[in-house]
Amino acid sequence: MSKLASLAVTAMMVGGSLSLTAGQAAASTTATEAVQPLASCVTVSKWTNGASSRYVTVKNSCSSTKCFTVTMAFRTDPKFSVGANKTQEFRYGGMLGVSGTGIKNVGC
Repeated sequence: MSKLASLAVTAMMVGGSLSLTAGQAAASTTATEAVQPLASCVTVSKWTNGASSRYVTVKNSCSSTKCFTVTMAFRTDPKFSVGANKTQEFRYGGMLGVSGTGIKNVGC
């Protein structure tokens, strides 16, 4: 009888964790779909170093102004906005500072 009760409890725990994982996966795809339009608008064209500064050139392919941050390790990410259908260069730090690792789209 003890084995039967143990087996029933184990089956309930496995079933519960599977339903929790499916719910998390559904929530994850919904969050990804919400971020997807922003992520496809602003893209990095190139990273450059010049006259004691670090620059990033980005292109906005959407028909409205979008905002983004340059992600950097151990520093607050600077926030910028780029106009609709524009390519623009931004200074995000000094030459002795940390170089950027990418961009993250944020709301304006």
